[in-house]
Amino acid sequence: MNKWNRKPLSSSSSGEWKGHLLFSILIVLLSLIALFVLMLRKKRQRRYQREFKARKMVKDSINAEFTTVESGSFEWVNLLLRHQYKCILSQIADEHVKRIAVDILKKLDTVNSFVGDVVLEDFSLGTTPPNVNLYVARYNPKADYVQFECDFDWDTNASHARIQAQIKPGMYLKSLNVPVHITNLSIHGKIIMGMRLVSREPGVSGVDVSFRDTPTVDVSVSPMGLPVSDIPGLHDWVISFIQNAIQKDLVEPRRLYVDVEHTYMKIAKKAQLENSNGIVVIRVMKCTNLVNRNISFGYPYASISYRGQKSRTATRPWSKRIEWGSRHEFDLPPFDDNDNDD
Repeated sequence: MNKWNRKPLSSSSSGEWKGHLLFSILIVLLSLIALFVLMLRKKRQRRYQREFKARKMVKDSINAEFTTVESGSFEWVNLLLRHQYKCILSQIADEHVKRIAVDILKKLDTVNSFVGDVVLEDFSLGTTPPNVNLYVARYNPKADYVQFECDFDWDTNASHARIQAQIKPGMYLKSLNVPVHITNLSIHGKIIMGMRLVSREPGVSGVDVSFRDTPTVDVSVSPMGLPVSDIPGLHDWVISFIQNAIQKDLVEPRRLYVDVEHTYMKIAKKAQLENSNGIVVIRVMKCTNLVNRNISFGYPYASISYRGQKSRTATRPWSKRIEWGSRHEFDLPPFDDNDNDD
């Protein structure tokens, strides 16, 4: 008789053994998943700490370059902006931003997007300037450079853009050309403005402007003749387009540089009236009691002509009272010596 007589396992014992095995495997898998999640969280924490330290080092290095660092309020600048924006700054901003937008739209990648070719038909940033709040001012004596960093809030008024967008609803559906109306632009972020000081005229050689980080952007999008729900994703596409345009050229370390000295010399040269008999300046301030005659899309503008030279203001949303405050220059005709009585 065999000393080690093995009894066959019963069906209940076999089931318990398999249950214990499956339970052990499940515990191991859950432990591995928990370990993976913990490692991923630690990795993200380390990455956040590195980014935080890098941002702090950049800020400390920026402050280290400047001998004078102070903070305060920019309310006097807001008052000046509100005055100057209606006079001349809005016209300059409209022309500059429109030129940038047209260049970007020409290079737009339409292959991997449901929005195809886009044509900008009309554009205006409206009548309200941005608002700048608490600031930090820095001065670098070696470079003779002044820098301001402040909160930037721009909730525009009467801003609008009209575009013709080619919408691709689906792979097997025909593309649609949809007129889109974009209004109520708002931009919020932290902006940096620097001025390079010189001892010659005009005292400032140039100004550079940038955002510390990508600002938050919001707009209202209205496809004309279609409910907005018929074009899902269009609102997000417009916001993404604006943010990418800003991030491309206006987010640190990229800066928009304005050559103030060159512009000043150009204006001074023009003021000398070389090879010219002078200029006439016409300012279009406002229009009242405007009659609505079913103007297309309701965006009127003023047109000025002088001896064959033509100019026009920016468009504004229709209202009985419209303010422009735009400046228009026309060359005077050649002086005729025969008109001189002497």
